[in-house]
Amino acid sequence: MNKTKWFAFNVEKETWLAIIMGFVVIGLSLLMKVDFKNDILIGGFLIRDLLMIFGVGVAFVILRISKIGNFKEFGIKKDKWWLALTINIVLAIALFTLMSFGLDLSTLTLNTATITRIIFILLAGIFECLFFYTYQRVVFEKAFGKLMAIILVFCIFIHFTMQGFSLNSSSCFS
Repeated sequence: MNKTKWFAFNVEKETWLAIIMGFVVIGLSLLMKVDFKNDILIGGFLIRDLLMIFGVGVAFVILRISKIGNFKEFGIKKDKWWLALTINIVLAIALFTLMSFGLDLSTLTLNTATITRIIFILLAGIFECLFFYTYQRVVFEKAFGKLMAIILVFCIFIHFTMQGFSLNSSSCFS
C-alpha cells in the first residue's frame, strides 16, 4: 500500500489542474448569486446542475481519475456497496427527521422549487465527495503531503460554500 507522507513537494500538471478547477468551482458558485430574473433554467439547472455538479463533479472527476490512476486509489470501491447505501439511507432519514422536527410540516409546500432543492441537496453531496474529498484531496496529497492536502481542500471548500450555495429556504416553506 502506498503510504503518503505528511509533508511533500511534488507539483505536477495534475496539481495545477486541481487548483484551477477549485477556482472554477468557486467561480461557478459565485455565478449562482447573480440574479437571472428568477430563471431557474440558467441559474439552477445550467450553472449549478449541469456545469458544476455534473460537469466538474462527475464527468471531470471520472475522466481525470481514469486518466491518472485507478478508482481504488481514489477511494472509490465496489466492496460492501450495499452497506454504504444502507448507512446513507438511514442517515438521510435521520437528517430529514432532524430537519423537520422543529418545523410545522403543514407549511411545507411540495412544488417544483421544493423538489429541485431536494434533488440539489442529494446531488451536491455527491459532487462534494467526488470533487473535494476524492479528486482534490488525493491529488494534493501526492503533491504536498497529507497535512497540506487537508488545508488546501479545506480552503477551497470553505470559499466554495461561502460564495453561492445558499438555499433561500423561505421559498421552500411558504
